[in-house]
Amino acid sequence: MDVSKFLGKVLGIYLLLVSTAFLVNMSQFADLVKHLINDPPLMFVTGFFTLIIGILLVVSHNIWQ
Repeated sequence: MDVSKFLGKVLGIYLLLVSTAFLVNMSQFADLVKHLINDPPLMFVTGFFTLIIGILLVVSHNIWQ
Protein backbone atom coordinates (compact mmCIF):
# COMPACT_ATOMS: atom_id res chain seq x y z
CA MET A 1 0.00 0.00 0.00
CA ASP A 2 2.92 2.35 0.58
CA VAL A 3 3.91 2.07 -3.08
CA SER A 4 0.37 3.02 -4.13
CA LYS A 5 0.38 6.14 -1.99
CA PHE A 6 3.84 7.13 -3.19
CA LEU A 7 2.91 6.68 -6.86
CA GLY A 8 -0.34 8.57 -6.30
CA LYS A 9 1.52 11.52 -4.78
CA VAL A 10 4.19 11.60 -7.48
CA LEU A 11 1.74 11.27 -10.38
CA GLY A 12 -0.64 13.79 -8.80
CA ILE A 13 2.06 16.44 -8.44
CA TYR A 14 3.34 15.72 -11.95
CA LEU A 15 -0.11 16.03 -13.51
CA LEU A 16 -0.81 19.28 -11.64
CA LEU A 17 2.45 20.80 -12.86
CA VAL A 18 1.96 19.68 -16.46
CA SER A 19 -1.66 20.83 -16.63
CA THR A 20 -0.71 24.23 -15.18
CA ALA A 21 2.06 24.57 -17.76
CA PHE A 22 -0.40 23.64 -20.53
CA LEU A 23 -2.88 26.27 -19.38
CA VAL A 24 -0.25 29.01 -19.09
CA ASN A 25 1.51 28.28 -22.41
CA MET A 26 -1.26 26.80 -24.54
CA SER A 27 -0.06 28.24 -27.87
CA GLN A 28 3.53 27.09 -27.36
CA PHE A 29 2.42 23.55 -26.52
CA ALA A 30 0.17 23.48 -29.59
CA ASP A 31 3.19 24.40 -31.74
CA LEU A 32 5.29 21.71 -30.05
CA VAL A 33 2.65 19.06 -30.75
CA LYS A 34 2.48 20.11 -34.42
CA HIS A 35 6.27 19.74 -34.69
CA LEU A 36 6.15 16.38 -32.89
CA ILE A 37 3.52 15.02 -35.28
CA ASN A 38 5.59 16.08 -38.29
CA ASP A 39 8.78 14.41 -36.94
CA PRO A 40 8.34 10.60 -37.03
CA PRO A 41 11.73 9.70 -35.45
CA LEU A 42 11.08 12.01 -32.50
CA MET A 43 7.58 10.61 -32.14
CA PHE A 44 9.00 7.06 -32.13
CA VAL A 45 11.56 7.90 -29.43
CA THR A 46 8.92 9.66 -27.33
CA GLY A 47 6.61 6.66 -27.63
CA PHE A 48 9.44 4.29 -26.75
CA PHE A 49 10.28 6.14 -23.53
CA THR A 50 6.60 6.46 -22.64
CA LEU A 51 6.21 2.69 -23.09
CA ILE A 52 9.26 1.99 -20.90
CA ILE A 53 7.98 4.28 -18.14
CA GLY A 54 4.55 2.61 -18.31
CA ILE A 55 6.07 -0.86 -18.08
CA LEU A 56 8.19 0.20 -15.11
CA LEU A 57 5.09 1.60 -13.40
CA VAL A 58 3.15 -1.64 -13.87
CA VAL A 59 6.06 -3.86 -12.81
CA SER A 60 6.80 -1.79 -9.69
CA HIS A 61 3.11 -1.67 -8.72
CA ASN A 62 2.00 -5.19 -9.48
CA ILE A 63 -1.00 -5.27 -7.12
CA TRP A 64 -4.23 -6.36 -8.82
CA GLN A 65 -6.84 -6.31 -6.04
